[in-house]
Amino acid sequence: MSHQLRSRVVGCLLAVAVGAIAFAPTANAASTDPVIQAPEAGGTYLALGDSLAFGYQAVKVNACAATGCTNPDSIFNTGYVDDYAASFGVSGVNTVNLGCPGETSSTLLNATNATTGCTTYPFAIHSNHPGETQIQAAVDVLRSIGKKVSPITIDIGANDVLGAVRGCTDSTTGAISLTCVQGAAPAVFATINSNLDSALNTLRQEGGVKHEIIVVGLYNVLYPAIFQQTLIQTGSLAAAAAAGAASDQLAIQLNALQAATAAKYRAVFADPFPVFNPQGNPSAEIASICTKTAVCGPLHDIHPTDSGYAALAGVLGAADGF
Repeated sequence: MSHQLRSRVVGCLLAVAVGAIAFAPTANAASTDPVIQAPEAGGTYLALGDSLAFGYQAVKVNACAATGCTNPDSIFNTGYVDDYAASFGVSGVNTVNLGCPGETSSTLLNATNATTGCTTYPFAIHSNHPGETQIQAAVDVLRSIGKKVSPITIDIGANDVLGAVRGCTDSTTGAISLTCVQGAAPAVFATINSNLDSALNTLRQEGGVKHEIIVVGLYNVLYPAIFQQTLIQTGSLAAAAAAGAASDQLAIQLNALQAATAAKYRAVFADPFPVFNPQGNPSAEIASICTKTAVCGPLHDIHPTDSGYAALAGVLGAADGF
């Protein structure tokens, strides 16, 4: 090979190599971006989760319990799944809502029954799946409908946290031991995150990267109770604010873990915490939680009010990217 030809070949190889080096990071970066796939006419919106996905409100359950709450689609129709679906701007999108009140991150994967499939709620759910776990029912939807399933939303973990809170609550006074909750949090959070990882892995293995998955984080509904009980115990507004802020940090930590797991599976993370728990002013934060949830009402219901569910749907809409 002549020196001139050899120089041209080397030059070409260098150009190819430089091009490959320049291109590779872009390709790798793109492959880790969240998958964005807008709903389409004739497609399906698949919702997984607990009572939040279901659209649960205690006042409605109390009103329908005597007759068995037999028509959940007409009774519980102001949840975030309903509001979010209504915002798509596309007609003909079917919603499959698998939300199960009381579902934990573990029962999502492992529990079922022969009636509704939801072992933690005595009445019918929006999409019954007898004999299948919720994640199995979701897989069935993906297998039967295919690539037209998008978006998929999932909220899970609130009932795991509430279980820990109950274990840290004095049965006589009703006071919550924040120190106890903080001590229980690492193990509870690890369980939630492990189960969320398993659920997202199953959804991605079944559906590949054709579907947009949105993981919905948690708000801190305990803030008013922690603030108020500390204020009563100490008489100090500063101590009450500090205790409330410490409870906020637990929600922030869990949301960070869930966001990281969502990113691992190229899912979008929708964080309701800033909307429900605005920072910097305890009075404003309490007012927000007491408006967006019914926890400050006579039933002390931790679930969102209609305006709270609408706010939660807005968080999804702001995060979904389409």
